[in-house]
Amino acid sequence: MSYLIITIAIIIAIFLLSIIIISVCTINVLNIIKNNIQTSLLNVNAKLDLFVKSIKNFILICKPHIKYEENLFIELENQIDLLTKSKSISKKANSKQIIDNNINSIFDLAEAYTTLSNLEDFINSKNNIIQINKELNNEITIYNEYVTKYNIRLEKFPYKILKSIFNYKQLENFIPKKQKEKSIEIDI
Repeated sequence: MSYLIITIAIIIAIFLLSIIIISVCTINVLNIIKNNIQTSLLNVNAKLDLFVKSIKNFILICKPHIKYEENLFIELENQIDLLTKSKSISKKANSKQIIDNNINSIFDLAEAYTTLSNLEDFINSKNNIIQINKELNNEITIYNEYVTKYNIRLEKFPYKILKSIFNYKQLENFIPKKQKEKSIEIDI
């Protein structure tokens, strides 16, 4: 009889130890993904800073040459302000989309102003914005992939159990609310 009790106790101990090991491994996986998300968000923010600086420089180059479309520059400056001050990922994504659209409009508009479109500073600034935006979009894609991976894991066993115990929350992708299905790129 005592062997039976000892055997049952060992089985229970092994079972509890297995649950603890699985829980620790699951938490570690979530923490690794969260660290990747934080790192990629830092990369996105660093590229956003470069993007904003390049656009501000671009505005300084274009403004003296494009006089009748002042509203484009005002909207662009307002969205840059929102982008830099916002803490919300979706608000940043929305502002970036509007900035992309306004930049495209200015690129198109500049073709009508030959004195501007032929300026070396304009061409260099335009190419710089295009390059930084491509790099930014790559960083956003990486961030979104990690967030999606994290959010999917939170809905699967055993992560779902730990989600409720430790109050893990779904994270927000860097996608404009108006275009959840479209990619974010400047078309040139």
